[in-house]
Amino acid sequence: MRDLANQNFSSKNSKKTRSSGLIKVILVLVLGIGVIYFLKTKLLNSETSGSSASVELKEAPRGLKPVAVDSKDIVSKGVDLKSESASFTLVKDGFSGKVSASRSYAGGIYILNVDATLEDPEGHRYAVWATNGDEELLIDYMAGTKNSFNLRVRRNDDKFMKYDGLLITLERSQLDNESETQIFKGSF
Repeated sequence: MRDLANQNFSSKNSKKTRSSGLIKVILVLVLGIGVIYFLKTKLLNSETSGSSASVELKEAPRGLKPVAVDSKDIVSKGVDLKSESASFTLVKDGFSGKVSASRSYAGGIYILNVDATLEDPEGHRYAVWATNGDEELLIDYMAGTKNSFNLRVRRNDDKFMKYDGLLITLERSQLDNESETQIFKGSF
């Protein structure tokens, strides 16, 4: 049998076991964080590589030869895009605001951009109409909030080209397809 009375139960041995245990815990934490970081970067890269939102830039292969292009060929196949800006006049008394518009067209494509700073329509909407004096054609309703409004239209037909004017109206009813309170008139 062993005599326990002569044994040394000092804190020296317990310090060694505590420090070695602490070292083991730190090592496990560092390894765990490393594994998580590695997996996260691998998963993140694999998720974004199939996405159209990420772009990976790479160097072009060495030794590529330039290709000669005839500038006449480029010009002959291109389409001249004609652009015009509209000038607007305020037609509603007691109303304030500012409108600018531009249109571009060529090759059967019509693009219209309208930007406006107008009074808050308070539950109603602003509409943009194409007009040629006798006839009015609703293009679309403007989007925006408070005082800032815009309209972006891109059509694959040029039916609006026979109209040389624009009309900005305040529409209370959107069911009748007729212009209501005229605010601005513009012409290209």
